[in-house]
Amino acid sequence: MKQLYKILLLIITFYCLGGEINTSLATDYVSITSGSWTNTATPTWSPTGVPAAGDNVTISATHTVTISSSTTCQDVTIDATGQLTQSGGLICRHLTINGTLRRTGSNLTIRGDLVHNGSLAGTGGRIFFTTTAKTISGTSSFAGTPAQSDWDFNISTVI
Repeated sequence: MKQLYKILLLIITFYCLGGEINTSLATDYVSITSGSWTNTATPTWSPTGVPAAGDNVTISATHTVTISSSTTCQDVTIDATGQLTQSGGLICRHLTINGTLRRTGSNLTIRGDLVHNGSLAGTGGRIFFTTTAKTISGTSSFAGTPAQSDWDFNISTVI
């Protein structure tokens, strides 16, 4: 019976927190050089390590970080003149683009807000928005090669 109460308490706690990852336990990673998202031999991040599902990521100005396999993290910010090159899937809660996000045939899943003031370009893949409460804002446009029609936006819920 005590086990049932513990499980019930965990479920209630999860929903009281909004069903989201607790960001108070997140590590804030900031790029210190250009490189691979997962490179540990020549660290891309400060602190040293690889961002995980509950972590926040900032790609600093002039740095290019490459994702080549599926990756999940909490919040992603690409600073002005920074670039994220994505050939593997990316799932994040919030995405702020002030620099460049270049995608090549991979899916991007945003579980929250998109702030787009930079450049979002590439070919193939889909962009998914998977929550009911979201804001899409910014001052830039979307571009594809050879045409903007290469982008496929899927809104999973009504905005």
